[in-house]
Amino acid sequence: MRFRDDERGQAIQVGAVLMFAVLVILLATYQTVIVPQENKNAEFQHSLDVQQDMLDVRNAIIGAFQDGEAQPVSVKLGTTYPMHTFGVNPAPASGSLRTVDAGSITVKDGDGNTVSVCPVSSETKFLNYSADYNHYTPAPTLVYENTVLYADYDDGRQVVVSDQDLVRNDTINLVALQGNYSENGIGATDFQARAGLADSTTVNKPNITVPTRLSESRWQELVGDEADVTVSGGTATFDFDREMTVYCSAVGADSTPLGGSRPADGGFDGGDGGDGTEINPSGNEVVFNSASKNNKSSLDAEFENQGTTSVDATKARISYYYQADNNQDPPSEATLYDESTEDELTTLSIGGSAQDFNQDLVFDPNTPRTIRFVFDFEPVNPSIKSDFFVLKLYFDDGSSNLYFISAESTNP
Repeated sequence: MRFRDDERGQAIQVGAVLMFAVLVILLATYQTVIVPQENKNAEFQHSLDVQQDMLDVRNAIIGAFQDGEAQPVSVKLGTTYPMHTFGVNPAPASGSLRTVDAGSITVKDGDGNTVSVCPVSSETKFLNYSADYNHYTPAPTLVYENTVLYADYDDGRQVVVSDQDLVRNDTINLVALQGNYSENGIGATDFQARAGLADSTTVNKPNITVPTRLSESRWQELVGDEADVTVSGGTATFDFDREMTVYCSAVGADSTPLGGSRPADGGFDGGDGGDGTEINPSGNEVVFNSASKNNKSSLDAEFENQGTTSVDATKARISYYYQADNNQDPPSEATLYDESTEDELTTLSIGGSAQDFNQDLVFDPNTPRTIRFVFDFEPVNPSIKSDFFVLKLYFDDGSSNLYFISAESTNP
């Protein structure tokens, strides 16, 4: 018997080697494809969450400006990644929130005379949030300045996330953000807007200059025909052709601003703007809850009125759509429907003007309502979940809300 020539075990050995090679390839594919995609989704969801946190910060700053009360807000700076059975995660993604020196606010009247309205100091700062993501890039820097929150991308795009409260009818609201604030890490941080001294005056044909990073076109869209806007050299100049009441107050970024805290009685001229009316009324309590895709081009977005009185949405605008797939163009329009009745509300051009609804959409207290968005395209890759768009709803009480809506697919 010649055992050296017996080759019956070689097939088993070769099979085992092949199976091991397939296993290695599968694990490598899981690590290089599946793990990064799941981590990117986690980072993108955190980006959406932190934009809501920054909206809360923006609203807290304006709230402190309006009523003089300190407004605490929590911001989740970074994020961890989901556990993977076989894959290895990178270090958690950290984020930072900090004030940045900006410049001074100036006020002049129609004759070019400087008007002193800001108590103690007219210096103001920006508040920036940025994240060090491993997969979701390029992620924007979120910037708060002059009552506006926007996402600033490296390629020059600027996506406005909130409305402006700088100009409202015949009032100008100058919010001087002051103090040094800097936090970074992966956990949550508390930010408190602290109201400082306040003053107001009436100015004929005022000329207002504020430091800015926002473009001239974006500012003009925000203020509409309320003022003529010119942006040059990092400053925005607003020219008005009528008499305006100018309010100015410092708000400290988690610290007491220069000159000390505002007295307990509240605000401007006894807390009511001098004429018995609320300063700068805007917004309401209709919030965005969630969104899900019905199919490749249809998305349902649920809203809820968390207030105590009903409010009607009368028109809408989609100012921006972010297309995650760079190989295809974003949609050009969307038709909106009342999901509960299937009635068509309106058709909106992406980036176009606001359009009236065919019938008002009533938001009763604590009753969710869903708007269906049917876009005029069908994605090449329907599995992409990182699209988002910016929706503005206008209400019958004169207020308007801006919503940052992710096209997250829960039923692809």
